[in-house]
Amino acid sequence: MTRWFKTYVLSIRRDFLWLLFADTVFLLIMELVLKKIPAPYTIFVRIGDLFVTLGVSFFASFVFYFVQVHMHKIKEKEKVYPSIAQLFRFIINAEWDLLTNLLGIKKGEISDDKIKEKVQELDLYTEAPLVIGRPDGDHKANWIEYCIYHVRTIDRNWDMMMNMSAYLDSECMNLLIRIQNSDTFLINVRRLFPMCNGNPHFINYKVPMTFINFWHFIEEQEAYYDREFNRYFGRNWAIID
Repeated sequence: MTRWFKTYVLSIRRDFLWLLFADTVFLLIMELVLKKIPAPYTIFVRIGDLFVTLGVSFFASFVFYFVQVHMHKIKEKEKVYPSIAQLFRFIINAEWDLLTNLLGIKKGEISDDKIKEKVQELDLYTEAPLVIGRPDGDHKANWIEYCIYHVRTIDRNWDMMMNMSAYLDSECMNLLIRIQNSDTFLINVRRLFPMCNGNPHFINYKVPMTFINFWHFIEEQEAYYDREFNRYFGRNWAIID
């Protein structure tokens, strides 16, 4: 019952819920209190009856909307949301890996001061924990290639989520748009995409605020994920190629 309430009731638009609450309170007051008070003029009775009719009509319309529209929409979302949640989880995990491994900070130890300290020690041209396969033989990637690998993973899952944008709410769409446009380290990495192997790569990466913004943005995505997608845990995950 709790899960049903969270899935179907709490997902209704807040303004609709407030209107329903106000309508219910009004009908109860009219039925239990105002109807028992004699009206000085007949016009007040007619006005009261009109408002009661409007209140009952709104209540009936809301029930119709809830059963025929909202519940149907949520059932459709339940079929596809586990897959969307998985894609979003891939994005968040790739972002955490990129941030923590690049800076050498454990997830639970991140702070603004720690980031400022670690950024000054960064050298993107040293060896990273990633092996890249090539026709001429595998080689250990440097941190530039490591960053590009993870950002491309993020963008690949981002593309698949956008293909299902019809099922996403405005807050989720806002987060996805900001993944591409936010002032974080991700933007700096994307500037490397046209790079050619063997050519020098120029990137101003020792800017603490881009990493600090990145960290806070990941936490914002985590909060949304916990609030919106966790309700679908326990269902079978659909595999999307």
